[in-house]
Amino acid sequence: MNTTKYSAIGQCAHWLAAVSLSVCALISGPAYTQELAPNNKPAVDSGQQAKHTISTFKDSIFQVRIINVDSKNARSFGSGFYIGDGGLIATNYHVINSVLFEPENYRAIIEIGDEEIPLNIEAVDAISDVAILSVPVKRPALALSAVPPARGERLYSVGNPHDLGMTIVEGNYNGLIDNRFFDQIHFSGALNPGMSGGPNLNANGEVVGLNVATKGNQVGFLVPVDKLKTLLVDLEVGKYSEEELQQKVGKQIQKASHYVVTELLSPDWPIEDMGEALVVGKVHPNLHCWGDSDEDEDNHLIVIKRGCHSAASFPIYKTLTSGFVEYEFWHIQGKDWPEYSYYRMLQKQVSHARPGNQAGEDDVENYTCEIDIVTREQDGLKRKISYCTRPYKKFKGLYDVFYMGVTLDKSHVAVMEHFTLSGVTQEDSAQFLEKFIKQVAWQ
Repeated sequence: MNTTKYSAIGQCAHWLAAVSLSVCALISGPAYTQELAPNNKPAVDSGQQAKHTISTFKDSIFQVRIINVDSKNARSFGSGFYIGDGGLIATNYHVINSVLFEPENYRAIIEIGDEEIPLNIEAVDAISDVAILSVPVKRPALALSAVPPARGERLYSVGNPHDLGMTIVEGNYNGLIDNRFFDQIHFSGALNPGMSGGPNLNANGEVVGLNVATKGNQVGFLVPVDKLKTLLVDLEVGKYSEEELQQKVGKQIQKASHYVVTELLSPDWPIEDMGEALVVGKVHPNLHCWGDSDEDEDNHLIVIKRGCHSAASFPIYKTLTSGFVEYEFWHIQGKDWPEYSYYRMLQKQVSHARPGNQAGEDDVENYTCEIDIVTREQDGLKRKISYCTRPYKKFKGLYDVFYMGVTLDKSHVAVMEHFTLSGVTQEDSAQFLEKFIKQVAWQ
């Protein structure tokens, strides 16, 4: 095989959209109390009384500010709340990941009055998007709910959207989101940037989840509180150094990607018609699939496209996202094209292909590609393939993988195939390639 190095490529096409705030009210009310939402307290039906309950704990919920050391100004904002013994704060991992990987450039604080209170990262779960920080000033901790809400139950997300001050957003609990590899709660409330990491509370003031993301039109996502409980247990094992926490993130990525690849490889893959070809269908219920077609009458070109991808990726740090999986197929038929022109057009299509996850030059090395022309023995299918990997700089043993193949055995019809794996080991990517490359065939 020929080995060629390419510049790092990749543009993320899967960012969540921001939306405007809807039902909300500024928190106000009496100072906090040590009596924190006892579990045996009956649920409150009145939304107004629930807001009063939440306002009771307003001094245990804070804006988490990420400060640039040089400029001494905030780079970003999130929200957080006191947990445990009153010396810990919970927030989202993505709120503080810049502090974890660039402590020389960033620090995390909360403000109590006019005083900046420093926060120190103690535990992280990059996959669930949870972090625990220690704080030298103790406050009453919010109670963590022992049971999940009932479907349709009224909930209250608290946070600091757009640096506007602490705000309550009301919505309903709609259970865990279907067809996801990793659990998130569907919350019908309009979350906004800056609310990330804030608590989502039931009417008794107990935490049922953490605000994490929004997809517009009253569709919000929460991290289940059980993920925070698990991280608290992990913290009891012992303290971790900054380097150990960074390496834990790498291990979390590897464990998550191995789980996803194993899930994808375990079933028999459905094979479906696509023009003159047979291609892979939806191999797992947790994938989101799409399809389209286009006929260019002027150029006598017919293109059928289809593919599947995972619903989300993990924001690891700044420009690096991981955990994303996709595969795609293009059936390209060029009527009345000269053979030479047709293959030049195919080459152009291949050159425009990009992986589905985002990474920058500080995150990954350049792609190294193995390029070959292979013929499958059992049916004579001839393809030009390109199998490219780029190693992660911060996480040894993890790679992004980008595969492209195009059939060469028909003069005016071709199938292009592609897959992206991100944050995988070489062993997992090799197993996926071995199965994937056997699937495409002519009818």
